[in-house]
Formats: sequence, C-alpha cells, structure tokens
Amino acid sequence: MKKTLLFLTFIMLLTTNLKAQIEELPPNKSTLVGKVGGGMGPFVASLEYDKGDEDQNKYVLSYNNLKYTTITSINRLKFTATEEVLNKFYEALKNCFSAEKGSEKQFKLGTELVSITTTKNLGISSIYVYTTDMGTVGYFLLTEKQLNKLFGK
Repeated sequence: MKKTLLFLTFIMLLTTNLKAQIEELPPNKSTLVGKVGGGMGPFVASLEYDKGDEDQNKYVLSYNNLKYTTITSINRLKFTATEEVLNKFYEALKNCFSAEKGSEKQFKLGTELVSITTTKNLGISSIYVYTTDMGTVGYFLLTEKQLNKLFGK
C-alpha cells in the first residue's frame, strides 16, 4: 500500500511538472513584407512585422548568415519602427548601390547597428549588410532587385 501511494505521488508530481513545461502558443500572426530566395534557390532574407502600439510596428529581418559556408545559420535583426522610418531605411540602402565600390556606411536602426559595404560582382552592384544577432556578427548579400523584393517594392 505504501509503495502504491508513493508511486501515485511520484506520477502526479511528474505529470504536473510536464504540464508546467509545455505550453501551446497561438499561431504567429506576422505579416510578410518580402522574401528573397527560398523555393527553388537558397534562402537569402525575409522581412516581416507585427502590429505594435500606435503607428510603431515590430519588424524582424531574418537572413542566412554568409559567415558560415557549410551550415545554414539564420540570424535575426529585430527593431521597432514606423512605416516612414522603414521607408527611409530602404532609401538609404538603395542609395548605397550608386556609391563607389568598397564604400562603407553605418546606420542605427532602433538600438541595432547596421553596416553596409558596397561591392561589384560580375558588373552587378551589390551590398553586404552586416548586423549583430545576440553577439554574433553576421552578414548577407543583396542586389538592387533583391532589395526591392525584400521591401515589397
């Protein structure tokens, strides 16, 4: 009898503990602004947002970190901004394509630092976008066409 009571107490504690560790969350309600890659080609980047307070939205820029060549490492840049600030950021990135090869610019997006380096590959202007995700520096490469697609333009 004592063993049975001890066993039942153990089972109750175990199931109570499991119930506290697992919680079902509501589905993600993010709105996709744009996505580059995926499908038939490798994933490059995506931009999505959740509606925030007043006119501020919570944006997440996810990208495949090119720092690693043998694994897929998805980094995320999270920031809060108005649509106007997001459009200014888009215009600033777009202006980098006309800059001289090798030129560098830095932007502060909310609390996040974003560095841009202009390059030219096979005659096509591209930009490297460098960010930090939880202490890990990462970067990805965008052409002007990909930038437009990412920002839904």
